[in-house]
Amino acid sequence: MRRDFVVLNALKDNGRDFSCFRRPITYQIAKNEQECPKKPDKKFVLAGGCQSLPVLCYLHTKHMVQLLLNMEYAFFLGSNPALSAAEIHDYFKRTGIAADFDLKYAPKLLLVKTANELKSQAIIDNLGGTPMIARIIGAMSEFSAEAIIDELALEEQFIPNKKPVFSLSFDALASSLPDSKTARDVRAVGITIKKNINKKGCRAVLPQTGTALTTAQLFNAGVPEDAVGIHVLRVEKNLFLAMSVVAVQDITFYTRRDRERPEADPGSGMLPVKLAQMFINFSCVAPGTKIYDPFCGVGTIAAEAILQGFDVVASDISPRQVVRTKTNTDWLKNTFPNLIDPRKTVQLFEQDIEKPLQNIEVDSLNAIVSEGWLGPGIHHVPSSFEMENIFVKTQRLLNALLNNAERFLKKDASVVIAIPAFRVEKRIFRAPFLQENLRKFLPKSFVVESLVPENWSDAIFRDASQGMMLYGRPDAIVLRDIIRFKKIDKDKKSEYR
Repeated sequence: MRRDFVVLNALKDNGRDFSCFRRPITYQIAKNEQECPKKPDKKFVLAGGCQSLPVLCYLHTKHMVQLLLNMEYAFFLGSNPALSAAEIHDYFKRTGIAADFDLKYAPKLLLVKTANELKSQAIIDNLGGTPMIARIIGAMSEFSAEAIIDELALEEQFIPNKKPVFSLSFDALASSLPDSKTARDVRAVGITIKKNINKKGCRAVLPQTGTALTTAQLFNAGVPEDAVGIHVLRVEKNLFLAMSVVAVQDITFYTRRDRERPEADPGSGMLPVKLAQMFINFSCVAPGTKIYDPFCGVGTIAAEAILQGFDVVASDISPRQVVRTKTNTDWLKNTFPNLIDPRKTVQLFEQDIEKPLQNIEVDSLNAIVSEGWLGPGIHHVPSSFEMENIFVKTQRLLNALLNNAERFLKKDASVVIAIPAFRVEKRIFRAPFLQENLRKFLPKSFVVESLVPENWSDAIFRDASQGMMLYGRPDAIVLRDIIRFKKIDKDKKSEYR
């Protein structure tokens, strides 16, 4: 095969349109090299085959740009890449979206390959750990205005009947890559693009510090609804992935849910809204089913479950917290009525989890999702004695929860819960009962199910212990140790060992 061909994925039909552009661009297929013109037209391609899959070779010229015909997305990972990647995997699993995942660009992003176009904004609205999703358009051998304009057909991507606006960001997979770009370099490329494209009144949104725009800057610029977002990632010395931003987190909506709700309890270390979303996704619970939060606090998990269309059951040992949850969930339903399914139910009650459950139907719960008791609100470095007492109570509460909830959970239901861990002088102390006597501690109908997806072994999961993952700020003393249990048939427990 000639060197001026690049192997690409999946093209069956002659004259297929490219959905990665806002206006369809049709390319022709040549059956062999002899049918290709001597002076290649950029719209001519060579069809071939590899491992029984149809492939495409794009006849390129100076910039070596490949136009991907399969759907390949970059899900940018948040501040905790391991949790973010695992959440993406579990979201696709619980919603039934078929996809393949590739961690080769972690911890920067997770590659997601699908046969069909994703509803990216709807997906990111339900992902707490993914700030941005981009569609990979192709690859370039250089980062230049000419490559972006000519080879990525930038002018074709502008939104019809709207003022032409684009953003440009640059990022490198590793800072050690040679010839790293600066904010000035990125701005220079962006300004050149603005001058050279044939779009009157075009506006460029460019980074002023660093080389990449933040999620907030992209959101405020109207990407992707009102502006074209271009993100270039350098993965090798002469290989740059060119992406079109297709979704960013709605920072305004997150802020409103967090700060405008009428009831808060900052003294107890409130669960972040985004982390509540992640907990729900970790449960792998099917959409539209029923979730129970037995330590509801001010109702963060209950509110996020309502937004995602679940029936919700929530309880707390404190009557005051039950009232707070009702106040916050009522506020959510009244403030955002168009986002709430009125057919879904919310059941709230006071409950000491160490006493028998009486307000839930047997075999009615699809998942338990909760932030458990994290201790008495420690703001100092705990002593060994304090940690031991907290871990003893944690074990007692967790054991009571699993034993109490067993008959109310459906088969294969998940229990996702956070328990306390502690950081003391850069050392992490986790509950010893989870490390030493786990099988003895668990009721017979439960097993621990790893949060790390099967066959995922990237370095970002190095801190996962028995499939459990930690969440906490770098300076936090109290951390959340996130665990997932699965209900199984008692006589099949040996299969999971």
